[in-house]
Amino acid sequence: MSTYHTSKAHNWKQKGNVYLWRYIEGVKNYPGWNFAVDEDARLSLTNLLLAFVKDDVASHRAVALTKPTDTVLIVPNNRGGIAKFKSPAKARVLYQPGVSDAGYLTESNGSVEWEIGRDSATSILSVLGEPDRYFDQRIINDPAVWWWGIV
Repeated sequence: MSTYHTSKAHNWKQKGNVYLWRYIEGVKNYPGWNFAVDEDARLSLTNLLLAFVKDDVASHRAVALTKPTDTVLIVPNNRGGIAKFKSPAKARVLYQPGVSDAGYLTESNGSVEWEIGRDSATSILSVLGEPDRYFDQRIINDPAVWWWGIV
């Protein structure tokens, strides 16, 4: 039996709402990506990242993204929560244990690929573990990913 099918990451099932968007107006306020989750998604993504790190093999998982609601968009308060934005429908989180960069996102055809390595997985686990500590901060610099906490 292959390692992929017995890995913890392969058996992961998403729960909760993951919000990922970028502004197409008012971009100087929060350039790059914006990221928020509900509590179920916080726990679910934590489990995925822990599985990636524990398995320590290159793998990937699809993550369904939820279009940000008015309640989510008011948190960064870009133009009073009405700034126009773009939100992909899905993401592919690609884990590469040997990649030590902070992670990067690329967008194509309505979806995003988020490549992370061991170091960036550990950093994102810190954010998910202490969401209030990292609120309104860039959790990745290039491209910028702003963290808006639990919504």
